[in-house]
Amino acid sequence: MRGFVLFLLLCFVSPAMAETCCKKIDCKICVYELRVIELCNVEREKRGLHPLKRLADLVTACRKHSAVQRARRSMHHGNLAGCSAENVAVGQESPEQVVRAWMNSSGHRANILSRRWQCIGYGRAGKYHTQQFK
Repeated sequence: MRGFVLFLLLCFVSPAMAETCCKKIDCKICVYELRVIELCNVEREKRGLHPLKRLADLVTACRKHSAVQRARRSMHHGNLAGCSAENVAVGQESPEQVVRAWMNSSGHRANILSRRWQCIGYGRAGKYHTQQFK
């Protein structure tokens, strides 16, 4: 129910993004992904940094890498072709938990807060999370 409510809010705020995303995948996944990106941008904005834009190519790469990690039952960094940095995590069950974990790690936090990036992607498979920057 909560996911559906978030989806409705997303449709109200950004109907084009919600429609495009949810035509391709389960709406709960889309809302979850958008929430992770939103939370990362909140952290950036707290520090006076510009928000990162969601890039579909990065999202696709993140989803694929998370699926590979899940299939192998192993967290690892992937091929950085097409992106400049990557955060991975395993075990977190909510967008808030995964962003908190990354923000509590100096290397992951540095990626999220870097001034070099313009774009972000995020995808998950079960409890495997991947975030990429460009």
